[in-house]
Amino acid sequence: MRILGFFLSAVDTTIKDGNVNALDNLQRSLEELISKIYPYLIGGVAAVVALWAAFLGVKWWAAGDQDKRREAKEYIKNFIIGTVLIFVLATGITSLIGFLGGFFSNR
Repeated sequence: MRILGFFLSAVDTTIKDGNVNALDNLQRSLEELISKIYPYLIGGVAAVVALWAAFLGVKWWAAGDQDKRREAKEYIKNFIIGTVLIFVLATGITSLIGFLGGFFSNR
């Protein structure tokens, strides 16, 4: 909650300032917010990924007939694709915010 309050106060200050540096202040606030949340976000996602991978492994291992094994393999394939997508997006968001902040501050 403290991080959200910090972010909202930074946005409020940025809106009230109305000066040229307001967007720079907002960019710095967003970068600081993301840098504080990022390790916890990655840790939480990694824990969920590990638990889900274990569940899918047990599901594949316990599958009896060929249809259930095929279904479990499909789940594992989708799991791998989703995991890669989540981590690529998580790292890309940080770069995107920095790029957009730099782009709009040069206008």
